[in-house]
Amino acid sequence: MKEIKEGDKVRVTGDKLGHGLEIGTIAVILGPKDDEIFFIKVGNGTYSVSRSNVETLEQPEPKQDSDEERFSKSLTSPKTAKSFEVLAWVFDRRIAALKKEVEQMKKERAKVDGVPENPEDITPPKKPKRWRAKHGDEYYYTKLSGLVNRARDLGYSVDHFNYNQRNYFQTRDEADQYVEKLKTISEIRNRIEELNDGWEPCFDGESLNYYMLVQDGIIRYNVDRKNQYQQSWKYMRDLSVYLTLKEEFGDRLKVLFE
Repeated sequence: MKEIKEGDKVRVTGDKLGHGLEIGTIAVILGPKDDEIFFIKVGNGTYSVSRSNVETLEQPEPKQDSDEERFSKSLTSPKTAKSFEVLAWVFDRRIAALKKEVEQMKKERAKVDGVPENPEDITPPKKPKRWRAKHGDEYYYTKLSGLVNRARDLGYSVDHFNYNQRNYFQTRDEADQYVEKLKTISEIRNRIEELNDGWEPCFDGESLNYYMLVQDGIIRYNVDRKNQYQQSWKYMRDLSVYLTLKEEFGDRLKVLFE
């Protein structure tokens, strides 16, 4: 026989002690009186019955919460709420400390790089002024023939003209480099004219596509009068002209835009 213990639900099967209990009455065990007699609770009354006059009912298995239910209950528990408060406090303190570290690192980096801490104090670097000889000192320039000549800057109009045209150099080596640049430009322009084979862009409204040389490569255009004032040597009749130039001159094409 299954052991009967306090809190079990039982069914009355007899009334040996004569309390007038109905057969089939459901009761709850309050506790043992002795080895054979139990106290039971029926409604608001308390009775004693013998072990042989009751039978235990199958007790339902306690419901097991699912993982989701247990997690949901844990979130609403006072202990969890207190833990969240502690974590939030810890995170706030850590974030504040990290911000302070970042600001300190910025200040240290600024000291190393010489950058002001306040961005408003940063002034853009000034572009160095082009060199010009003092009055009466010498400089170099190139003639149309490509020869390098030396002159003395006496403030004449020719001196101002050479300076404004950037044909004005402190050393012969700089002037020689300028001559080589002019030679390359002339060579590229002549090659474009040769590859175009007499072709020129037309701006009279004809349906015409053409290519124009720009600093980073080429751009394809349809006929557009606003471009007719561009330097004619920049125009190319088709893509093959540019591809040939790129193959023959490579990065030297950049001298056209320096």
